[in-house]
Amino acid sequence: MTVTTKRTTKLTWQEIAHNMQKHRDETIAEVQPSIPDVPRELPRNVTLIPAELLSTREIELTETSPEKLVAALAEGDLASIELTNAFLRRAGLAQKLVNCITELLPERALTRAKELDHYYAEHKKPIGALHGLPISVKEHVGMKGLDLNAGFVSWVGRTAEDDASILKILWREGCVFYARTTQPQTVEGKQLKKMMRKD
Repeated sequence: MTVTTKRTTKLTWQEIAHNMQKHRDETIAEVQPSIPDVPRELPRNVTLIPAELLSTREIELTETSPEKLVAALAEGDLASIELTNAFLRRAGLAQKLVNCITELLPERALTRAKELDHYYAEHKKPIGALHGLPISVKEHVGMKGLDLNAGFVSWVGRTAEDDASILKILWREGCVFYARTTQPQTVEGKQLKKMMRKD
């Protein structure tokens, strides 16, 4: 994968981190209706909070298995636009609770969902096996034109010139990319070490 690096000024790591967090927060603020604020004091287990802050329908959709969602989308019983918006709101709330999002993709996700709903309305069939299913992507997986820093401040400004091969496959099958998620900086190193270890 080809990566382009673009840096215009010398910023401190704190300024770079602040800019990336500001960008993330701006993408979350684009989601409508807006994501509710979380309680100031959070319990250790925050898994019950979404049910207090999101609608019953949003909880139902975001806690339904992918297999059931794909079946409902393929039958025309569920619109991708509704499902995608529910997942955007749940992801935005998750960020406020556990710091798991590098950016949401509301504009491109909702545009894609509308296109897929239009395709289904016109052709009365799904575009592929994942038609309309929202999928989040780890930030270290290249998405064309988006930052590709794998959690390293020194890599901020690197962008993928094309989508990763796996994303192209998922896209052809009809998925909707709606969020980019965090990962430990050394995740690949730990996995490689495990694979190389002889037990």
